[in-house]
Amino acid sequence: MYSYLKGTLVEVEGDKAVIEVNGVGFLVHVGAHFHLKAPQIQNQLFIYTHLVVREDSFNLFGFLTRSERDLFLDVQTVSGVGPKLALAITSHINVSDFAQAILGNDTNTLSKIPGIGKKSAERLVMELKDKVSKYSFSTQSIPAKVQLIEEAIAALVALGLPKHQASQAVNKSIQARPDVSDVSLLLQLALSQKRIPV
Repeated sequence: MYSYLKGTLVEVEGDKAVIEVNGVGFLVHVGAHFHLKAPQIQNQLFIYTHLVVREDSFNLFGFLTRSERDLFLDVQTVSGVGPKLALAITSHINVSDFAQAILGNDTNTLSKIPGIGKKSAERLVMELKDKVSKYSFSTQSIPAKVQLIEEAIAALVALGLPKHQASQAVNKSIQARPDVSDVSLLLQLALSQKRIPV
């Protein structure tokens, strides 16, 4: 129902953030480390979302990258994994590292995620092996970099930048920091350029 939100980050408290869009404040459930990657309060934010509807509640979950949201949805196909545990997974381990752990049968790494025990880790490995290869950036470095750039450009365009300017800002940032692998950091680098309006 809601694919993304583009607005002002008003508040972050614990695992919840408030994002104002055209005068409406959306309460969004976010990961434990969201505040470390998100822009400062009262700055513009582009966030991917997913609405979880239950009999007695409507909960909106937010992610700074599309791959985090996709993983959030994929892990919920595993028996016993609901939205809260899925959010814990996406917020405590990098998407690519999670994929590598699944593909490498690394249950020890998975067991370090809050809420995941040995049996849960084994179940994740067994049920997700066919789904996580798309997240394995180490084996697909070029496609991953292309996806990173495309996501950053799309986010900048959604924030109001012309596409050619967004593309220039992202490419310049990539050249300055070729090691960047996180779209939120890439966005910050692009927006921090003086000639790019925020």
